[in-house]
Amino acid sequence: MGTDNFAGGKIAGKFVKYNFSKNGANVAILGGIPGIVAGDQRLTGFKAGLEGSPNIKS
Repeated sequence: MGTDNFAGGKIAGKFVKYNFSKNGANVAILGGIPGIVAGDQRLTGFKAGLEGSPNIKS
């Protein structure tokens, strides 16, 4: 049993997309140490959640 980090990141990305895509936004992504699996999965999920929102740049 564990956390689905990709899904958690995707939920966060969709939240940003839903709340900020109308007016556009520049999103800064602050991450931890590259290569840590949980962080990498969250980042990948977050970017997947932003897909289809051309007004948001990350």
